[in-house]
Amino acid sequence: MGWPLIGNLLAFIKDFSSGQPDSFINNLILKNGRNGIYKTHLFGNPSIIICEPEMCRQVLSDDENFKFGYPKSIKELTKCRPMIDVSNSEHRRFRRLITAPIVGQNTLGVYMERIEDIVINSLEEMSSIKHPIELFKEMKKSRKKISKILQPIVEERKMMIKNGEHAGERKDLMDIILEIKDENGRKLEDEDISDLLVGLLFAGHEKQEEILRNRQTSQKRLSLNEVKQMVYLSHVINEVLRCANIAFSTFREATSDININGYLIPKGWRVLIWMRAIHMDSIYYPNAEEFNPSGWDDCTVKAGTFLPFGAGSRLCPGGDLAKLEISVFLHYFLLNYRDIYEPLILTRRY
Repeated sequence: MGWPLIGNLLAFIKDFSSGQPDSFINNLILKNGRNGIYKTHLFGNPSIIICEPEMCRQVLSDDENFKFGYPKSIKELTKCRPMIDVSNSEHRRFRRLITAPIVGQNTLGVYMERIEDIVINSLEEMSSIKHPIELFKEMKKSRKKISKILQPIVEERKMMIKNGEHAGERKDLMDIILEIKDENGRKLEDEDISDLLVGLLFAGHEKQEEILRNRQTSQKRLSLNEVKQMVYLSHVINEVLRCANIAFSTFREATSDININGYLIPKGWRVLIWMRAIHMDSIYYPNAEEFNPSGWDDCTVKAGTFLPFGAGSRLCPGGDLAKLEISVFLHYFLLNYRDIYEPLILTRRY
């Protein structure tokens, strides 16, 4: 269980800071054997780490015995109360409200043009900057600014809708979220809408040229059907999510004493579904440390071995939207830009 109070947090920080994030879980496996479930003390709580697919699926699907259990620091970072800091019943209500506007192929098609415009303009702006862009640092700075900007916009949009002033041809996500109600006629709170919108924001060259060659001359924009044709690009995205997903683990907390595969998880203990351990396991992904998009060709993924967006009732509803955004970004990046000296110093190809 590590040191008093801090537990194994120092070892965790050391391993993740060293550029070898898998060292922490690998050391547990070497010490205790490959049984897929381990006891430790992290982030101020006694914890169970699970990294066996079937057990992961069991925990993620069991809303009766497990609730969200993210550390306070992560809750402060995300600040999306409706997604991570409500009861299971409240989460289900909220999920029903937000799923319809962002799930399904017809719905995704609504966002194509706007995503395209944002990508094109952002890449053009980045290409004019002559110094490296530290993306993660910029995102942290921007989050607070975005929250302050969104709140008055939500208020203004609500007033416009109330007065019948907002009658544009195209509804955007904010319009849809402001209008939806649950079965009892309740709408989302303003703060929840703002947090959700912020949360959704931070949510091969030759192949792309082939798409342009096959396009009708009258078609000027990227279509959803063309995105579906980017088979290799979808493999690249899956491989990125497998190897470099920003979330190394999903957090739950046991709401009662529960036995899993002969191991007792006490009530109140945090349970970490260590997705990265599964994603980087050569049992499920041969040569797991290599970045190999071709490994997804004709690949049948075993249940529980690919969990970039979680699983169960709290499966990330924005997963498909996130993949669409990445696809559009990479399409234009690969077609029109190259990087020089640093990965994020961009110049136009033409």
